[in-house]
Amino acid sequence: MEAQDRAQLVLAQDPNNVDAHVLLANAEAAMGETVEAVKEMQLAIQLAPDRSTSYLNLGRLQIDAKQIPAAEQSSKRPYN
Repeated sequence: MEAQDRAQLVLAQDPNNVDAHVLLANAEAAMGETVEAVKEMQLAIQLAPDRSTSYLNLGRLQIDAKQIPAAEQSSKRPYN
């Protein structure tokens, strides 16, 4: 079973599982689905806004998606 499938299986049972959203975002990014990965990481941040690593991951994903101004903002958030 692939990471994306595992994440979706967990989310079917627990839609608020932050780790599954992060896993899904990373799996989507690995498959080149950067826009979907960004959305998934944003959802993870909504569910757990105190996780600074999620903001850094979001910034990385936004760079991959060519969303440079958004990436700059996301990367600064954990330090504000």
